[in-house]
Amino acid sequence: MKIKKQEPNLSEVFSKISAIIEQGKTAAYSYANNSTNLMFWNIGQYINKVILNSNRAEYGKKILSTVSIKLVLKYGKNFAEINLYRMKRFADIFTKIFCEKKN
Repeated sequence: MKIKKQEPNLSEVFSKISAIIEQGKTAAYSYANNSTNLMFWNIGQYINKVILNSNRAEYGKKILSTVSIKLVLKYGKNFAEINLYRMKRFADIFTKIFCEKKN
């Protein structure tokens, strides 16, 4: 005797496809958030090491102020001077926490 395979109904198909879409969206949001955090950390590290970690801190601050204006024009307000300093601080704190956990 042959068992007849039951066709999925519209509600089941819709639910399954919706679940796949939601899983994909959640994964994409998570990936984007991780990438953004890593970008901000890299910017903060660069600011700490290259721009502000010299003996000429005032010169570094002027560079940061000037470059932030150009970055805002090209990439938007997320790269305003105050946010660049926040990225610097984020890199400081995150690096300290990460190094403490390693030791």
